[in-house]
Amino acid sequence: MPVIENNRFVNDPWQYLDETSALAGRSMAIVPLSRLDEAVAAWLGGHRGLGVSLPNDAAIDSVIPHLARLDIVTVSFPAFSDGRAFSQARSLRHVHRFTGIIRARGKFIPDQYAMLLQSGVDSIEVDERFTLEEWVSQIAAVPAAYQRDYATGAGLATRPFAEAKSWTEQPHYG
Repeated sequence: MPVIENNRFVNDPWQYLDETSALAGRSMAIVPLSRLDEAVAAWLGGHRGLGVSLPNDAAIDSVIPHLARLDIVTVSFPAFSDGRAFSQARSLRHVHRFTGIIRARGKFIPDQYAMLLQSGVDSIEVDERFTLEEWVSQIAAVPAAYQRDYATGAGLATRPFAEAKSWTEQPHYG
């Protein structure tokens, strides 16, 4: 599948291993979550490039102890209407400060591209249904964030509709 990073197609050096693939002598490999402990132990020998494929129903806690050893974490979207991977990506990037690549894969649409970037995803696997231009055009089509306050760090009292004086209906405000 084509991969988009920094709004352009890139060559993908990563290979996905399955439950039975040999780990010895590998590099630039993404393993299933069920093989993460085994892969981390095997990678201590000096291999480079280790990643994990995180199912969207898996707890983030299962990868937290290994984040320092991981170069990439993939989050899965089994359907464009299933947004659990947005939360996983946001938690990895913004809560746990993962500095590696977070890649989205699965069934999502260009309308979700800006939200993927906002949640911390910096690499996406796409199918051929849409062109690069269709993906990139969606960045400008969606505002910087759905929740302006989240994007700017502004609190409730700094919203444009908030006034410094008390409202008659809400004397406790102000």
